[in-house]
Amino acid sequence: MVTLVFGFTAAVNGSAALRLPDSARLELFVALFLLLAAVVVAVIVGFPVTYLEVEKEGLEKLIDEAEWTNPEVIEARRRTAQAATGIIINARKANGVKANLLTGALALEVLGIVTLALGAMATLLGQ
Repeated sequence: MVTLVFGFTAAVNGSAALRLPDSARLELFVALFLLLAAVVVAVIVGFPVTYLEVEKEGLEKLIDEAEWTNPEVIEARRRTAQAATGIIINARKANGVKANLLTGALALEVLGIVTLALGAMATLLGQ
C-alpha cells in the first residue's frame, strides 16, 4: 500500500518523462480512495469484538457437588445447553459481521485495482 501511495504521488505530480491525461488523474485518485477505504475497513475488521461468555461463578456452579446430586438434573442440563447455545449464536453473529466487513474490504480493493489499471491504460494510450 505504501508503494502504491508513493507511486500515486509521483504520477500525479508528474515529471518530464510522464504526463498524465486528466482522465487518468481522476482514475488514479478514485483508485487511491478505494484502496485506502479497503485498508480502513480491513483495520476495523481487526478490532476485537465482545463475545457473550458464561461468568466464572456460573461455571463453578456447574461442578458444585450439590448441582450433580440435585434431583432436577435435567433442568440444569437444559440451562447449560441454553447458555452454550447463546454463546455460539453470539459468536456466529459477531463473526458474520466481521466476514461481511472483510468481504467489503476485498471488494473495495478489487475496485481500486481495476480503477488503477484503467488509469494506467489511459496514461499509456494518451502518450
